[in-house]
Amino acid sequence: ASFVARSTTYHAKESTQYLKKAIMHKGFSVVEILSQCPTHYGRKNKEGDAPDMLEIYKDTTA
Repeated sequence: ASFVARSTTYHAKESTQYLKKAIMHKGFSVVEILSQCPTHYGRKNKEGDAPDMLEIYKDTTA
């Protein structure tokens, strides 16, 4: 891929910009957006509810 980006649901503005760039880019693009799942992952791993998991994304991603 000649355009690659990775983001999270916490970084919504950046994600939107990455998607726009990927669409406008000539060539193959890959955009990965990490999304929290508080119903299963959050409960089983004691990560909390959706707002708690967004804070984790904020603190652990660049």
